[in-house]
Amino acid sequence: MLKERLEINAMSEIFRFGRAVEQEVPGTEWRYKTHGIGVSIHKPPNQSGGIDFDFDKPDPDAWRLREFAKRQVTEGALAQVVYERVFDDLNRLRQLLSEASEHRKGA
Repeated sequence: MLKERLEINAMSEIFRFGRAVEQEVPGTEWRYKTHGIGVSIHKPPNQSGGIDFDFDKPDPDAWRLREFAKRQVTEGALAQVVYERVFDDLNRLRQLLSEASEHRKGA
């Protein structure tokens, strides 16, 4: 969506529009903010939906997956009752991700 709406060929080009400044994604209700080596995308005013990712990481880490799930709960796409235990315990999330990774390797 960002590449298309910002008319860029590579995500790294997004930094030419500024760093650490929240901006609109043209023609949508979404906003984005660059940070370090990545970008965060969300819907205002409560930063629901969307995702936060770094361009140098092929797989998201536990913290980013937790933040993604929180945004999806805020958006109403996921039930809070299912995910609230994961929000409260980052070590539990890391363990679940490790188990899922091992399961994926064995498949």
